[in-house]
Amino acid sequence: MALHSGIQVLSPEDLGRMHDASMKVLAETGVAFHSEDALGVFRENGFRIEGETVFFTEEQVRDALEKAPETYRFKARNDANSVTVGDHKHLIQPVFGCVFIQEPGKPRRKGLYEDFEHRDQLTKIARFRSTAGDALVSLADYVGRMKEGQEAIYYITGDDLDTISRSPQLEGFHSRGVEVLLLTDPVDEFWIPSVGVHDGKPFKSVTRGGADLSAIKGGDADKDEAAEKTDE
Repeated sequence: MALHSGIQVLSPEDLGRMHDASMKVLAETGVAFHSEDALGVFRENGFRIEGETVFFTEEQVRDALEKAPETYRFKARNDANSVTVGDHKHLIQPVFGCVFIQEPGKPRRKGLYEDFEHRDQLTKIARFRSTAGDALVSLADYVGRMKEGQEAIYYITGDDLDTISRSPQLEGFHSRGVEVLLLTDPVDEFWIPSVGVHDGKPFKSVTRGGADLSAIKGGDADKDEAAEKTDE
């Protein structure tokens, strides 16, 4: 299963279509704000508001962008892990699914290994790549999709996403329809053994010791077994 980890450069035409579609959503669908303080600010500045939904004209968006600072920071509890947006820095963010920002070359999950006090909360909000597709997934997503008979959270680690996603050691998991977390953050080698278990499910590496998948129901393997029995 090939996953794309590179950066795709959009053409001016693509950017134009994205801009037009975004402006249409802002003008016709609007954005819901559940804060009276935020709604008050929009109201004072002449935005159209219906209930908790604010509607934006393109002129209002352009005016806001001109007033926005050239750089700002997403603040982390540990300021050493804060991320600067702007200032000619390149950041990686998925174009769909949950919002998640990553600085290239900077570990994302260091807190899972170092912050014992908040580890439970951090594991709940952490997001991972997996064989289920390109979208980042939470551990709750993974556990909710576990197959009948599956007792563990399976993962594979490595330096490169494309390489580990093509590992021959994933073939048995693909045939059973078993999702595997694809972990390329250097700190993953440390926090997983430290955490050990999530929601009663142990973490198991697909590269360390043979995984017995025979009890797991579903996927192409079960179909093949059923076909063999029918032939008999």
